[in-house]
Amino acid sequence: MANEALYVDPGIPQDNTAAYVKESGSNSSCLAIGKNRVGIGTTSPGSPLDVNGNIMVTNSNSNRYLVHTPSDGNYGLRFVYDAVEANRRLDLNTDSAERISIMQGGSVGIGTTSPDCQLHVKGSGGVTGRLKLENTAADEASIELTSNSATAAKTAYVVEAGAADEGITGSVLGDLVINNRSGGKLLLSADSSHAEAHLIIEEDGDVEIPNTLKIGNWTLEG
Repeated sequence: MANEALYVDPGIPQDNTAAYVKESGSNSSCLAIGKNRVGIGTTSPGSPLDVNGNIMVTNSNSNRYLVHTPSDGNYGLRFVYDAVEANRRLDLNTDSAERISIMQGGSVGIGTTSPDCQLHVKGSGGVTGRLKLENTAADEASIELTSNSATAAKTAYVVEAGAADEGITGSVLGDLVINNRSGGKLLLSADSSHAEAHLIIEEDGDVEIPNTLKIGNWTLEG
């Protein structure tokens, strides 16, 4: 017994457990085998396979599968190891493709394994590249944008009105509302260099167009 690493102890059946596999010289059970149940790290398995601790399965390319289908590899939860720590990620796979990836730093990619912002959704066409927000109640669906400054939080909303006066007074069902609720200007720009605004709406409602305004055949220079 002294030279054996493990031995089987028939023991006294407890909680449907018929035998234990123990380390030599120890009363600690590392494997419990019972009636249709196997326990690892527990002497009283509560399901067909009950593991008390972490599960790690590795293969030759350093991918560590936490949960994985046994043969086809199409579906699974996988930790992808990389020598560069920032590139390590947790993948949820279906149909042999990575569907959701969570990076080491917390960024989440849907349809991409290299998200370049906190949430990155990537598709190849049609609806696969869309992000949909749906409110199943008769209420607004909205995106809240909050910037926390040193003095106070600033909040703006993009709202699809689900009823009258949602998002802003006077809105009706189906209206799209952009509302800077913290006060300040609303600026629209098509400048790729982010250098200037092309339409400015002041907090008091005044509208400024810094450059040329074209209405049909009429041109008004700013």
